[in-house]
Parts: sequence; structure tokens; C-alpha cells
Amino acid sequence: MLLLYQSLQYIGCPSKRLLYQSVYPNIHQDGDRVLYLLLPPYVKTADPMPMLRPPDILEVGEEGVVLDRRPGGYWGIRFAKGAFLMDSQYIEAIDTVTTE
Repeated sequence: MLLLYQSLQYIGCPSKRLLYQSVYPNIHQDGDRVLYLLLPPYVKTADPMPMLRPPDILEVGEEGVVLDRRPGGYWGIRFAKGAFLMDSQYIEAIDTVTTE
């Protein structure tokens, strides 16, 4: 847990960037396109005062764009229906997704 906190705290420092990328290897920077992979129990909006929304507001397979990294292991992701806070287990960078 301390390793994760330190990597998030020093994200701008070049020497810590490799540490950050080793914790979250599939998303590297803001602006990366991601794919919504799994349906969580709920989704949280990325508003200044976040609200919980039902998971069916987004569709599995929907594409989004990374806005920023948030504390607590969340990513701010912009989808067609708005911006949401997503845990990294529910998204994956589109470049790393293999299609058959």
C-alpha cells in the first residue's frame, strides 16, 4: 500500500514514473483510450460531489478517454454519457486489448 501511495504522490517525477507504470502497466498517461471491460456493482460520477449511479448507465465494451488519476485507485474516465471514476480492474487500455 505504501508503494502505491508513493507512486501516486510522485507521478510527475521522472525517476518515479517507472515505478508508477509498474503498478498500472496498461494505462500510461492522460488521454489514453480505454475499454470498459466488466460491470461493477455501481459506478461513481467524476463530479466535485460524486454520486453513485446504476452500472447499466454504461455498456460493457464502451470506449472512454482517461481524464486523470484520482486517489484511492480510481481513474477519471470520460465516456459518451459523462465522466466517471473507474477502478483499474474494470478498464483496460485499447492498445493492449487483443481482438481475434
